[in-house]
Order: sequence, then C-alpha cells, then structure tokens
Amino acid sequence: MSEKYNIEELIIRFLQQDINEEELHYLESWLEEDVEHKSYFFGLKSISDSSRRSFFSKEEKPCSVIFTSDGGEIDNLKNRSR
Repeated sequence: MSEKYNIEELIIRFLQQDINEEELHYLESWLEEDVEHKSYFFGLKSISDSSRRSFFSKEEKPCSVIFTSDGGEIDNLKNRSR
C-alpha cells in the first residue's frame, strides 16, 4: 500500500473520532495488511483508552487550582468564597 496518509496521524484522528470515510477505509486496509499493523494500532489504542480513563476518573475538577510557573499556587477555586 502506498503511503497516501501518515498512519500515525490517521490513528490519532481515529482515536479522537475525527476521521472521514476515506481515511477510515485507508486505515482499515492498512490494518488488514499485516498482523504487526494491528498490534501497533491496538497498542496505541490501549494507551489512549488508559489515559482517557485515568484523566476522567480523577475526583478533582479540571482547573480547580491554578499554578505559577515556579509551582506556587495562585488560586484554589474550591476554597473561593462565593
């Protein structure tokens, strides 16, 4: 298969659910070419899935604390008076 697309970019687009039909068809064809392609793809997908679960499982809400570049805390939104 000729390199019409950058396969890493297609995998990222797939994982972000931002892939069009032509790109998806190319990715599917690439996956069917070689068992190593499937292994590579599912390895990246596993990492992506784990990262997503880890990120969304945190109890703290995003941006609840703002830090300075030296690591000091600027504002803790949870403790802000209403």
